[in-house]
Amino acid sequence: MGIKDRLNYYASFSDQDVFQPGKFNPGLFKMNKKKLKALRPGVYSIFNLLFGNTNDNPGCTESCLNDGDIQPAVVVSTSPLLVASYTDEMDAVIMLYFPEELGLKRSWTVGKKLITVNSYNALGPVRKNNDIYPGPASSGKYRSIGPIVAELYTDNQERVARKVSEIPEELYQHAFNLGKEYMAEHPGMARNGLGFAYKNAQKIDTIKFSSSIKYD
Repeated sequence: MGIKDRLNYYASFSDQDVFQPGKFNPGLFKMNKKKLKALRPGVYSIFNLLFGNTNDNPGCTESCLNDGDIQPAVVVSTSPLLVASYTDEMDAVIMLYFPEELGLKRSWTVGKKLITVNSYNALGPVRKNNDIYPGPASSGKYRSIGPIVAELYTDNQERVARKVSEIPEELYQHAFNLGKEYMAEHPGMARNGLGFAYKNAQKIDTIKFSSSIKYD
C-alpha cells in the first residue's frame, strides 16, 4: 500500500442498529479536517507527512474514526483533565490527558460520558504498550491499543450522543472505577490525548500541547 493509499484508506462496514457489548462496533465517523488541524496541527506538517510515523497522519486518524471500535470513555478528573478510555479487548483503561481549557470549552465534568474509537495492533511497527494493565476479561489478542475521542474530530455529534446512550451504564461505571484505580496506582501518568494515539503514558507535567491549538 503506497503513501497515497495509506492517507486515504478506510474500510467499508455496516452500521450496527445498537451498540453490542463484547463485539466489534465500527465508528463510521466522518473526520472534519479543520478540527483535526486545529487540535493537532503537527500531523499536517510537511516533515510529519514525509518523515513522521506512518501510523500518525491525517489518513490514519480518518480511517480510525471510520474503522475503529467504539468503546466507552469517561472523564475522571478535570484538573488535570483526564479521560479513562476503556477497551474490552484488554478489560483495562488507557488514561488520556487533555488541556483543561479544552474541557472547559466542551463543558466536560467528572463523570462525563464520552466514546473513543479504538484501533488495535498485534504485530508490525507499533510496539507493545506498557501502560495497559489487562483485567480478567482480556481477550489476549492484541499488544497495542490506540484510542481517539470521537467527538473532537467529527461533526456527527448526533451519532456520538446516540452511541453514548446505547452503551450500558454498568460499562461506563466499570470504566470509571478502573480509571480511578489507575489514577491511584499510577499518579500523574497518562497519554497525550492530543498526540499519537499509540504512544505510551508519560508524566503529565512533561506533556506539552501546541501553542497554536484552537479549542473552538
